Amino acid sequence: TIKLIEKRHGTKIDLANLPLDDEKTFKLLQEGNTVGVFQLESQGMRNLMRRLKPSVFEDIIALVALYRPGPLNSGMAESYIRRKHGLEPVDFIFPELEPYLKETYGLFIYQEQIMQIANVLAGYSLGEADILRRAMGKKKKDVMEEQRSIFVTRAVERGYPREKVEKLFDDIAKFAEYGFNKSHSAAYGFLAYVTAYLKAHYPKELMATMLSIDYDKTDEIVKLIKDCRENGIPVFPPDINKSDALFSIENEGIRFGLAGIKGVGEKAAQHIIEVREKGGEFKDIYDFCERVDLKQVNRKVIESLIKAGAFDSTRISRAANLEVLDKAMSVAQSLQKTKSKGLMSLFGDETEIVNKEFPDTKEWPDRVKLEYERQAIGFYLSGHPLLEYKDIIQFSFNSTSEKDEWKDGQDVKLAGAITEVKTKRTQRGDLWATVEISDLEGTVSVLVFPNVYKEKMEQITEGNVVIIEGSVREEEESKSVIAKDIYPLNDKILSEVNNIVIKMYDEEITDEFLSTLKEFIEKNRSEKGKPVIIEAKLKDCFVKLQLHPDYSLPVEPEVFKELQRIIPKERITVN
Repeated sequence: TIKLIEKRHGTKIDLANLPLDDEKTFKLLQEGNTVGVFQLESQGMRNLMRRLKPSVFEDIIALVALYRPGPLNSGMAESYIRRKHGLEPVDFIFPELEPYLKETYGLFIYQEQIMQIANVLAGYSLGEADILRRAMGKKKKDVMEEQRSIFVTRAVERGYPREKVEKLFDDIAKFAEYGFNKSHSAAYGFLAYVTAYLKAHYPKELMATMLSIDYDKTDEIVKLIKDCRENGIPVFPPDINKSDALFSIENEGIRFGLAGIKGVGEKAAQHIIEVREKGGEFKDIYDFCERVDLKQVNRKVIESLIKAGAFDSTRISRAANLEVLDKAMSVAQSLQKTKSKGLMSLFGDETEIVNKEFPDTKEWPDRVKLEYERQAIGFYLSGHPLLEYKDIIQFSFNSTSEKDEWKDGQDVKLAGAITEVKTKRTQRGDLWATVEISDLEGTVSVLVFPNVYKEKMEQITEGNVVIIEGSVREEEESKSVIAKDIYPLNDKILSEVNNIVIKMYDEEITDEFLSTLKEFIEKNRSEKGKPVIIEAKLKDCFVKLQLHPDYSLPVEPEVFKELQRIIPKERITVN
């Protein structure tokens, strides 16, 4: 990325001396616009950042430490957010502890804080404090009791009240279970800040680099391309006359690399580029076959290039190019043999020995075109079977982009295109299948066991667009879905919306926010709309309100798009 920035802008980026208070970077972080940013790109982390709204580098360090099961489940992360926004009192217990707890709003987040507090309050040496830290981490009851006695006795001897000291030790012990090494968190936080800075200031360069690194990882590529488009960076399809081997910057967008097409590979891609650089752009598929080494760029490679749309710039349809492929290769091989015998030199190198005609073949239907494209690239690039349903799907169904956050046994409802079906048999001979589902965000594997497979067999066909209801199955580092029901996706199902649900947290419920939301609802309300339900998570309770029918909202793309400017889309659902 750094070399690319220097090449394109003539700017040398000194990563070690970046300003740690860059306004543009923190705006990006506060918006949760961190796909491609080290440590901060998961959906859960992005949601956390939108609520926290980090404003200083220390917030990023804390985020890295807090985004772990312990702090999240214990409520520590929630307290950090509330305290930062002044919704929960900050208590340092003793004034002497403020210098060590101020940046974490009185919370014990880092292991180093425990050591510092032991030193200040109880006079622990550095070595003794480290023993205390390790004892807390290992949770050995006998050692903890011994340390508690030492800590309390010493602190009391230094003039601190026993009751408060005992409570402090118990609080420290409780939070120490989740304590994280600050030096590690700071290192990760700095790398996170650096990549966020690069994305904020040089988004095309960063994303082109990320795409090139992950060019053979389908889910990552889908996620990154979607993020590019959401940030106004177009991703152009592969092109034999414009693509590099990997992803490259072209004007205001990014060009898909030839090596990213399945079955092409870097070696063949590099050869195509070398031939193009030497002899100029390829005129058509005949010209292409004549000029490349057909041993390096074989039929399978060329077919993949056609299906991926890499020949589209020659203005011949994909269907026609595929139909003449064998002829073009045969002509090229004959021409190359003729050249090798010196016959062409009698009449000049430009002589053509056949008439290069293309059949008047109709282009494939969009659905076929997309399916071939998916086969060649690994995902849908120029479109998606779900696009026409996009505005409702994003609020009605679970997304594969949230896969990392799914819990074992969690119920999910997915809408997607079936891209692969593998049937198997149980020991009893019953048929079942593993099905790959592609939605607008990525893919997920679905297990369709015999009882469901038998009933829904007709729906389980590659290319079908379906709704799958099931539960999450987590095994080691992989997650799949066990199907409970499968049925076709259609307009009728998507129109069956009962309510629009808006979720919010108390740190964002300000007069300004409520005024903006009210203004939006009053402007867009409709007699034919759907009831609006507001779910608010407050400090001590959960509130659910259904607005008066006069304030119903229409289920329309433009309305939802405007609503997302007020509320993050993951907190807007329809049911």
